[in-house]
Amino acid sequence: YRDELLQKIILICSQNNFQYITNFEWYISVLVELCRMEGTQHGGLIANQLMDVAIRVVAVREFTVGQMALLLDNAHVIVGPAAARSSIAEVLYAAAWICGEFSQLLANPKATLESMVRGKVVSLPGHIQAIYVHNMLKLYAHIIATAEEEDDTEMIEEVTNLLLERLPVLVSSGDLEVQERASCIVHIVTYVQKCHKNGDKVGADLALLMMGELNPVAPKAQKKVPLPDGLDLDVWLNDPPSESEEEDDEVY
Repeated sequence: YRDELLQKIILICSQNNFQYITNFEWYISVLVELCRMEGTQHGGLIANQLMDVAIRVVAVREFTVGQMALLLDNAHVIVGPAAARSSIAEVLYAAAWICGEFSQLLANPKATLESMVRGKVVSLPGHIQAIYVHNMLKLYAHIIATAEEEDDTEMIEEVTNLLLERLPVLVSSGDLEVQERASCIVHIVTYVQKCHKNGDKVGADLALLMMGELNPVAPKAQKKVPLPDGLDLDVWLNDPPSESEEEDDEVY
């Protein structure tokens, strides 16, 4: 019954691009409250709504980021004994993504990064661990770029050492995607550390990799894109291999 009620609340609030919502802070607060519902099977639905509002409604984005930072800080409550019987951990996927994508709106980026690297992350499903790792890099890039502007070498050392200390456990993850992402970030952070020891500033360049804002795209938007003149999808882009080449490949 509770799951059905949750689904109806979200369905009513989100229909026709949120036409019935006049106070989005209220809606975000309701979604966060719904995260506390034990045993729910609609964690993914809540997560999608959080991400949708964060992307579409710029006016409430800072408030949303603040709420997501609180969710990450209290992830141990969400990933409790009852989490195995529900999908509520999916909201942490949204929280990590939102905090990473809009890291410039965080009140305390370092505290959020610390929340993301705590031991509980390894108990999350693989796809959520992967999004955690990817957004750790976004947060790290923002923190490093800001610290370099302020000549805060202590902050740079702290966050660099934090990742180099905590990421190896994710490099050993049983999920290949998590392994790959964690391994890449370890090498990036190690390179940044080396550059700083040589007196080079790379924060702005690193942050540039994460620059750009995602805009909402309608599911049927691709159909509205006109085909370029002269485009023929039935024509080979490159000449197909000859029969003799195919025979040679079979021999080898």
